[in-house]
Amino acid sequence: MELQPGADGPQILTADALYQLCRVLLNIEHTAPRPLILARLAILQLHRGFLYDAYQLLKKLINSADTSCLWPLLSVTSLQDRALLEKHCHTASKRILCGQQAESAIREAVAYLFIAIMASGGAAIDSLLERARCYVLLGQWKTAIFDFTAVLKEHPDHVQALCGRGFTYLMLNQQKECTLDILVALQHGAEEVTQSMLSLKDKA
Repeated sequence: MELQPGADGPQILTADALYQLCRVLLNIEHTAPRPLILARLAILQLHRGFLYDAYQLLKKLINSADTSCLWPLLSVTSLQDRALLEKHCHTASKRILCGQQAESAIREAVAYLFIAIMASGGAAIDSLLERARCYVLLGQWKTAIFDFTAVLKEHPDHVQALCGRGFTYLMLNQQKECTLDILVALQHGAEEVTQSMLSLKDKA
């Protein structure tokens, strides 16, 4: 039995039923399943600890360029499974970025971080910071500031977010905003600010 293209609802129910029977015979290469089905099966594989299979499904989901389909699915996904998805995607992004600065690799990492942030309900600080840094590397500075600001809304004294946003403001020639963020960061962690500056110097 294989899943055929069609409405999402019945396909999800069918996938769940077959999965519970350990008989998911989804031929991805030939049936081109809808993104929502890929997302559901990826979560089910994570739940069972099949990380490689989950990674392959998520990669196909990302390649479909329709990760927004996760929104309705995550609303009915358990907190445990959402946490698994968040951790898996954040780890995948770190692995992709390790030693790579190619634009294609950075964009792929951003896609995984997008899913991690979505799975956390927007509360994944590490993923938000990592995605902001990726946007900086891509030259999307205003978008990077949006992610740094998202962290600072919940954690106004977060030194890494303050430094990141401050240095990004500097790239946009917004020196006043840069100075304000760096001054606040210095009040909460002068040593960490110094390390951030030295890191930037090394990358320059």
